[in-house]
Amino acid sequence: MADFEKKVIKLDVLVLGDMTVGKTALISRFIFDTFETNYYPTFGIDFLTKMIYRPDNVLRVQFWDSAGRKCFDSLLPSYIRDSRLVLVAYDVSRRPSYEVALDHVERVRQEHGDDVFIMLVGNKCDVCTAERQISTSEGQAKAKEIGVAFCETSAQSAIGVKAAFNQILTAGMNSLTNESMKEQEEKKAAEEQEKQDALCANLVLPDIPSGDALGNQYGCGCSVVWNCVASFVKSTVYGAQVQQRNDTVVQEA
Repeated sequence: MADFEKKVIKLDVLVLGDMTVGKTALISRFIFDTFETNYYPTFGIDFLTKMIYRPDNVLRVQFWDSAGRKCFDSLLPSYIRDSRLVLVAYDVSRRPSYEVALDHVERVRQEHGDDVFIMLVGNKCDVCTAERQISTSEGQAKAKEIGVAFCETSAQSAIGVKAAFNQILTAGMNSLTNESMKEQEEKKAAEEQEKQDALCANLVLPDIPSGDALGNQYGCGCSVVWNCVASFVKSTVYGAQVQQRNDTVVQEA
């Protein structure tokens, strides 16, 4: 199948984290497989796209690279609200960035609950042991405790970057598949309900005199009794006709 004939699937990935944890470097490593020693600080939200060509479809992945400075925090709620795939990065050699990352995870959880995929990423994992402030085991334990995925990466050394983003994209594809199955089930249920409504609309109920008319002639006691009888007769005939029509539909199928 030619690339232009394939279905294009769009996925959005929001990247959050403190200043200088390497958010832009992670995205650049995944998209371009390059690393720059100097990156200009992100102002507000930056936007990058990567096209991934697969045998059956094309993934158009849009990365929303957020600024880490506090002055841009007011921009984040709208992006968090629209995101179902979130990477939250911290620098393993700076504990304050780890605390900021956990705050971001909490903000995303407050907005989406469990209806979101979050990956906690410890970047710059290639630093020497003496410079580490957050161990791998501590990051793993915290991620398990708060119910998010975990990975350690190095944008500079290209360690774990592809694995992290591929796990996020796989989660996004699985989410789309589940939503598609749910939509199909809802559509099928709606079609069945339409059939039932059409059957009920064509039912012919017997012409039974009203209890009020009989009550005027024979007394109010007769009216009450007759209304009960009429209701029973109508429901019995109604049920029988519905069952007969359902049997006809099954036989035709």
